[in-house]
Amino acid sequence: MDMIVISDSKLKLMLTKNDMKRLDISCESIDYDSSDTRIALRSILEEVKCQSGVDLLGKRICIQVYPSREGGCEMFVNVLPAAISDRRKKESAPTPTARVCRSQGIYCFRDGMTALISFCSALRRMGYPGRSSLYRDTRSSAVYLILDESGGKYSFICEYGGERREAPAAEYISEYCSPIRENDAVEILSALA
Repeated sequence: MDMIVISDSKLKLMLTKNDMKRLDISCESIDYDSSDTRIALRSILEEVKCQSGVDLLGKRICIQVYPSREGGCEMFVNVLPAAISDRRKKESAPTPTARVCRSQGIYCFRDGMTALISFCSALRRMGYPGRSSLYRDTRSSAVYLILDESGGKYSFICEYGGERREAPAAEYISEYCSPIRENDAVEILSALA
């Protein structure tokens, strides 16, 4: 496993195919709801601490995972800002200590909520099965809808005024956006249509 320490709150990890085998994980199976994934991530963070001295154990983090061509993956690890962490502690439902962002569809809406609600309603009618999260950009009026899908499956979004964004937008979202609704945004917003 190779790593680049960007700061004391940001890391980039490069896992080889052999690292993935050793940890018994794959990009398709990574899901923080799985105990196997949590064990593997803890092992990775312990290795990071030993190699670099950066201790992320026990901190609220966001982990973004992108498959590599050679069968491994790249992981971007960011410590969540205290304001988000404090707000989550106040919520009644327990939240995981990390969000694992796999190959996801990232969609940006800039022209209000009406188009976004219509899009979510269309997704619901299509029987959208995955998780969905909504984030507000703290630097502009944009909102980002994150879906469990890849490859532009919902390309009809342009009919609703949204734009598909590439995977690097996930880093921007983790740094500059605040969560509005996590895991069930499509279900909640489609009910408003």
